[in-house]
Amino acid sequence: MSELMPIIKGHADPSAVVYTDGFKAYDGLVNYGYKKHFRVKHGDNQFADGHNHINGIENFWGLCKVRLAKFRGVHKHTFYLHIKECEFS
Repeated sequence: MSELMPIIKGHADPSAVVYTDGFKAYDGLVNYGYKKHFRVKHGDNQFADGHNHINGIENFWGLCKVRLAKFRGVHKHTFYLHIKECEFS
């Protein structure tokens, strides 16, 4: 959690609605001011709970991995541009 929280705080406002999977590192989000934290627990065979799901972001990263695989790695300075191109697709 000590490594993950600065990243989350740097990219997500505490008033944001945060959707995550059941990864244990997300357990303390509420203690850091993220009051709207919803999760789905894939380990319990749960993939959606009403409107709460993470299928969209999992789909996005799946598409990114397929696209990036054809390059067999990208330079860290251009990674952001590749991800932006995936967003556009």
